[in-house]
Amino acid sequence: MISTNLFERLKYALAYNDYSKLKDDFTSDAVIDNSLTGSGKGYDDFVRLFKYDGVGSGCVKTNFENVICRENKAEAAYSFHLLRQYSDFGSNDFMNYLHYGATVVVKMCLKDTKFKINQIIFELAWIDGNTIWLEGQSLIDYTVPRTIPKLIQAKKDGVVNIVELDNDDRSDEEKIREVLFVYGWFVDYEDYDAFEKVANKDLKIIDGFHNQVLEGRNSWISFVKSLHLKESFLHHTYHITSFDIDGNKATVKMSRVEPNRIGSKVINKTNYRDDWFTMDLIMNLSKKETGEWILDQAELIKNIRPVKSNGILVKK
Repeated sequence: MISTNLFERLKYALAYNDYSKLKDDFTSDAVIDNSLTGSGKGYDDFVRLFKYDGVGSGCVKTNFENVICRENKAEAAYSFHLLRQYSDFGSNDFMNYLHYGATVVVKMCLKDTKFKINQIIFELAWIDGNTIWLEGQSLIDYTVPRTIPKLIQAKKDGVVNIVELDNDDRSDEEKIREVLFVYGWFVDYEDYDAFEKVANKDLKIIDGFHNQVLEGRNSWISFVKSLHLKESFLHHTYHITSFDIDGNKATVKMSRVEPNRIGSKVINKTNYRDDWFTMDLIMNLSKKETGEWILDQAELIKNIRPVKSNGILVKK
């Protein structure tokens, strides 16, 4: 895809805190919204709102997960989960850290012969840490209703909703990745219409995390609605670990990357480089006559452990 190189430059800028290579990649009126730092327009405001040189910036781990893209002749859109951990090593071998998870949507438009970024939305979903950053701060209370609307809206910001493909010549793996992205997207942003397009009406969920088995797509939707009544900052980040495609059937294994806030892990100097998986998922899909893939069954297995990170570690 034509937009791929631009997206890779954006990833480099975010991971390495070096935005110089993006100077010519924004439209002059590009809309920048960051729920942590504010709003602006164009490249200069993007740098102002995203560049960070403060405490912990000398040791940063950045993960790009749940990446999805659609592109046609006139526009492109990306969505991904940005997981970032800042570490600062103090006296007596004590480690200060701050980490957060956000959903990011990037929209691009074609200008002459190249794509340029015309909108970036960054929406914080969770934030956690200890000591040095937390004095005088109030972290998100995940159990209370939101007081302001979400920056990212499913209908106008969902990649699968806003970019129509000119010709769908994607591989089976690419199509399956999009189905799995929608699975997580729908849980976080209540995009039930998108989910109904990619899930079998007879979908079966073997939910070992909540000790239940749900039969039917509508049963899973009802359960997700109940989750949103309890917690309004859902953020389901999945790392795909394997694909097994056999004709019109596929089994994909993936694991949920989870923040420390659930209280099941201790981040310290020996494991700060790791990612934390809290749940394994076995996803069974089938291919329709139209060539599209749908989700038939999902099995959720609680399994908490550290793993070698998929992220980019920058240590100065």
